[in-house]
Amino acid sequence: MENFKKIENTSLEEHENKLEKQRNIFLLSYVESLNKKKIPPFEDSFIDVKNTNNNEAIEEEIKINVNDLDMLLGRYTEIITELVVLHKKLEEKSYNIKWTDEEYKDISNLYLNKIKNWYINDNKNWMKNTISLVEEMDKKFNSLNIKEDVHNDIDKERAGIISFDSDTGEKLKDLFKNTDFNFDKNDHFLQLHLRPLFTLQYNKTNENIFSDNSLKKLAMNIVDRYPETKGIVGQSWILDTSIAQRVGFKILKREYIVSHSFFGQFQDANGQLVQDRINQLMETGEPPFKVATGVIDTIDFLKKYLPQERKGEITLKERNPDFDFEDFYHGKIRTFFNNWDSVSVKDIEVFLNQNEYLKMFLNTKEGSSLSNFLIQSKANDLKMKDLLKSDDYLKQVESFNKFINEKMFISKKVFIE
Repeated sequence: MENFKKIENTSLEEHENKLEKQRNIFLLSYVESLNKKKIPPFEDSFIDVKNTNNNEAIEEEIKINVNDLDMLLGRYTEIITELVVLHKKLEEKSYNIKWTDEEYKDISNLYLNKIKNWYINDNKNWMKNTISLVEEMDKKFNSLNIKEDVHNDIDKERAGIISFDSDTGEKLKDLFKNTDFNFDKNDHFLQLHLRPLFTLQYNKTNENIFSDNSLKKLAMNIVDRYPETKGIVGQSWILDTSIAQRVGFKILKREYIVSHSFFGQFQDANGQLVQDRINQLMETGEPPFKVATGVIDTIDFLKKYLPQERKGEITLKERNPDFDFEDFYHGKIRTFFNNWDSVSVKDIEVFLNQNEYLKMFLNTKEGSSLSNFLIQSKANDLKMKDLLKSDDYLKQVESFNKFINEKMFISKKVFIE
């Protein structure tokens, strides 16, 4: 593989397009080297999470098989996902797309078979053909001149240039696996997403998380909007660098896994591929950085980053010891919605009136809306796969979760100095 040329004298959009093409060439070359056994994989296996017919998550350990091109392309490149996204955008003539697991599998197999055919029958040009396919589909969609809904792209909160969202210990349990970190499945955390820090849009202003008060803004967000937060967590190769210590992360584990941002370590903040790091991977099979998982206790974070004028006595929240909804919430509710396709309107009415917290919620404006929505959805014979695509359904669930969280936590006074 030849060295990549520095991208210069281009617009932001053109730079991003050229960078995407270089990244795809790099990752396809890496897949080819693995498949031809020129270098060993840096991981022996990975955990794949699949949903059963009842929407229950089942974990399965998958051994890395360098002879399985499907696995390598899906694991180490984003090409297949790109093609699925473009396929759906062209099919629906919209930026606002969704798909089921079954749809993703069918569409991805369509393009995997096409790429494998090039790989076997036209080995010298298989990468060129694959990248050209992405570019042609992208060009075709852009020619439709469809107006993008900018709100569709905003799926996470921001504090300055930091992207984050609020998750429970239940959702983050895989992050804490194989560590001695003590947490409850109902504890709330803010998960930082560090990948955006290495995108061109942030580099335009030469800002970083230490220079633009993003960490102070995050601290104020915790006090004002997320007072139930137990800690701030992150998982990224970036936490295997000095940045983790500067921010204040306690590192729980380091491991070779492919997270969303893993291959970001081969790109710098100026939008250029880092040739030395690429060479190391292509020659030894070992990446420069592992993926580290870290956590910062909320109180420690506030002591370090809450602006001086906001320090003193503040009000946070802690778990309500009298809250007894947990087993029902994680048991019967999950079972009910797993069996949604087979329940009746009468079953819905019985279910909504069998718990005091559900009854309390139904007496609110939002609760009445949820009840009417579920009954009408069942009357229209909407299946669970259709509900999951519905923005209305997601809004209803969000309002219910907000109500429950208010019951789950109680206020506590804390002095921050």
